[in-house]
Amino acid sequence: MSQPQLFKYFESIDDPRQQGKVVHKLFDIILLTVSAVTSGCQDWEDIEGFGHDRLDWLRKFVPFKNGIPRHDTIARVMSRIDIAQFQDSFSSRMKTCCKLTHSEVIALDGRRLKGSFTQADRRDALFMVNVFTCENAVVLGQAPVDKSLIK
Repeated sequence: MSQPQLFKYFESIDDPRQQGKVVHKLFDIILLTVSAVTSGCQDWEDIEGFGHDRLDWLRKFVPFKNGIPRHDTIARVMSRIDIAQFQDSFSSRMKTCCKLTHSEVIALDGRRLKGSFTQADRRDALFMVNVFTCENAVVLGQAPVDKSLIK
């Protein structure tokens, strides 16, 4: 998929940064992060390392004129984008990759996120529900559970 086709799914995400100070394009950071996490990276340093290791491959999609951003830049930008905009964009992209077949199994999974609570009071834990397509091995959606529903 070429960069213009891939970019169209993420162009609706607002860039929260001051444009005069931007060194790395928002789409570059999103592409790097999604590619790295999909490949199994679990923290910001892993994502940066993935970028350095696979820069030639990433440049098939975008030029990365200023190289790979540092892990703190990736973390800062990704934590500031509107998560609802990102989720809508990512879901739209995934719908083009996955087609639901007549007999496909869609799994629902709910769980408490490890380490999402304080030791003194376990009531502030974060619970998530995931929707997963078994045939394509893709998470279709993920949402936090309303705390009022948890007993």
